Amino acid sequence: MNNISMLVPSLEMWGAVLTMSCFFFLVTHRKTLNEATVRYLPLLELNISLLLICSPASGPLSFLVSPVPDTYYFFQRILMELLRINQVFLSSEYISHHLPEDRSAMLIVRISAAFACLCFLPQFLVLGTDSVPIHAAGPYAWPGHRLPLAGLLVFLTAGIAVLFRNRKKMAFGYFRALLVYCLVPLITILVLRARAFTDLSFGFSSLTLFGIIFVEQRRILLAREEWLLAERDRLARKTEEMSQIEIQLVLSQIQPEFLKETLTTISGLCDTDTEAARAGVSVFADYLRGNMRSLDRYEPVFFEGHLPHIRNFLYLENLKFGNKLESRFDFETVDFSLPSLCIQPLLENAVRYGIAPKGHGTVYLRTRRQGDSILVEVEDDGAGFAYDPEKDLNGAYPGIHAVRRRIARQSQGTLEILSSPGRGTLARIRIPA
Repeated sequence: MNNISMLVPSLEMWGAVLTMSCFFFLVTHRKTLNEATVRYLPLLELNISLLLICSPASGPLSFLVSPVPDTYYFFQRILMELLRINQVFLSSEYISHHLPEDRSAMLIVRISAAFACLCFLPQFLVLGTDSVPIHAAGPYAWPGHRLPLAGLLVFLTAGIAVLFRNRKKMAFGYFRALLVYCLVPLITILVLRARAFTDLSFGFSSLTLFGIIFVEQRRILLAREEWLLAERDRLARKTEEMSQIEIQLVLSQIQPEFLKETLTTISGLCDTDTEAARAGVSVFADYLRGNMRSLDRYEPVFFEGHLPHIRNFLYLENLKFGNKLESRFDFETVDFSLPSLCIQPLLENAVRYGIAPKGHGTVYLRTRRQGDSILVEVEDDGAGFAYDPEKDLNGAYPGIHAVRRRIARQSQGTLEILSSPGRGTLARIRIPA
């Protein structure tokens, strides 16, 4: 008997240490837990830890103070009963928050918890002020000892019932954790019928609850990380697909008219200037190879990588204008990247809608730094047009709109159009340096 009397306080102290450790772990890792777990599980662990500490607390005090004051026992028991009531309340709220919108089940849990708390109230009438509780035996045994156990039986049975009722709607990990949390104290009450062992069983079940919830949370976090990685890969594939579609859109807008006009020009040169026609065919072949390589480029290309394709394009355009198209370059910097085929559509617009109506003119391509930005400007001294920003936003200029989208997505940049009739057009790309 003496060994058993020493075993229970030892188990209670070890349980208090372990549950307090769980409390500090939950507090320091609250960002990785769901709302219900963050709100209630740390308080449950703290509450059961304090309850297990209070139960054997008179033992250490007896070694320091002899005799132990009677008022100490009185306030110790008041604190223990309050902690037991709070344990029932926190348990009911934690179970209720895991029930999937089953209002009737929540109501059953809370009513049974309220009944259990009421069963603890007679304790405060029969606490006693010495080391032997009044409710331990005699006429006070039922209200002081049996009634709280009966209240706990009702609460735990109701909790198990509503958990089984909603088991298909709950995550299996949470269902298993809450079931063990209710089942262990219930079995202890039915078998041992001792309040001291009931406190220990709550300590054991809270440790089990912590372990199962922790494993479930880790599983959810790993599943979420896998989902995020899969989603990132899916978005990357979508981005590549969109980039390819936009490149094909740009090519479809550039190629039909441009190819027809270029082939017609080279065909005409075959009769008048075979050397120019031969050079035109060579440049035209390089130009087509550049377009085909652009279909495989999803990442931004260094500006210097754009220049051969730009020069080939302007050379072919100059052939069509009979050397009446002048190109001027002014590069302050070339240390930056741009999406493929984002400059050529701007040059083609400058030639087709600016220079062609006049029959001659100059196209300017400039780069420069401005603060934390790099500017790429395509300008012509041609006819100009009445640019409408609202129409541009609504997709009235599909080529410009496609270029703007690709610059924004791949280079986090912007495209600005400035134009007015008779004053030419300026297209300005601005990207971070």
